[in-house]
Amino acid sequence: MLSVAGHEEGMRKLVAAGLPNWARPETDSMGNLAVLTGSGRPRVLIAAPLDADGYIVSGITAKGYLRLHQMAQTSHALFDQYAYGSRSWW
Repeated sequence: MLSVAGHEEGMRKLVAAGLPNWARPETDSMGNLAVLTGSGRPRVLIAAPLDADGYIVSGITAKGYLRLHQMAQTSHALFDQYAYGSRSWW
């Protein structure tokens, strides 16, 4: 499951609630959720992104077109152009 970039708090809380009882999740100042286990070397980092490129619908025209606002920097320069003129089903 992913959440729109900049609005990950709900998903972060859901993930933290689903962790085992021994896990002690911490959230840093950037909103990253981390769980440190064990000690010694080697250390292993597992990263799982919670956010995804996405849009917020701010309006719908009389003809049914959506007015979209991008929520975060996309991963590719042509990301927005992929959706131009595309139909959406909800």
